[in-house]
Amino acid sequence: MERAGLERTLFYRHFDDLGDLLLRAAGEAIEELWAAQVDLGAGRDGSGTHPEKIREAMRPPVALYERHGPLLRVLDEGAASDARIAAGRGAIRERFDELAAGSLGELPQLASLSPSEVREVARALNLLNTAYLIDAFGREPRIDAETALTTLTTIWTGVIYGPR
Repeated sequence: MERAGLERTLFYRHFDDLGDLLLRAAGEAIEELWAAQVDLGAGRDGSGTHPEKIREAMRPPVALYERHGPLLRVLDEGAASDARIAAGRGAIRERFDELAAGSLGELPQLASLSPSEVREVARALNLLNTAYLIDAFGREPRIDAETALTTLTTIWTGVIYGPR
C-alpha cells in the first residue's frame, strides 16, 4: 500500500488481512480451473478416457499455473503458517479430489479399486499436480507449458492404463 501511495486503511476496507487477500485472489483463479474441469467432465461421452482426453483435462491446470503460478505458490506456502489459508486450501483440494474421484471411479480400468482407493488415487494425483505445477510455474525459471502438459499426461495415463 505504501509503494502504491495509499493508506493502509484502504486495504482493510477490502480485506481482513494478507491471508484474506491471498484466498480471494487465488479463489478467482481456482474457480476458473474448477469451471474448466467441470466442463471437461460434462463433455465426456461415456466411451472411456483416452490419453488425448487426459491431455485435454491437464490443459486447464497447466494454463492456470502458467498464469498464476507465483500467487498459487504464495498461497501454498502461506498455508503452513496461517490456519485460515490452510483450511481454505484444504476445502479447495477436497472439491478437486471429489471431482477427480468421480471421473476416475467411472473408468473400467480402475474397476478393481474400492471407492476409498479411487479417492486416494485422486488425492495423490491432485497433490502431485499441485506440487509439480507450483514447482514448474511458481518461480523462475519456469518450464515450458507443453513439457508440463506432456509430463502430467504421461503420469495420469500411466496410472489409468498401467498394470493392475
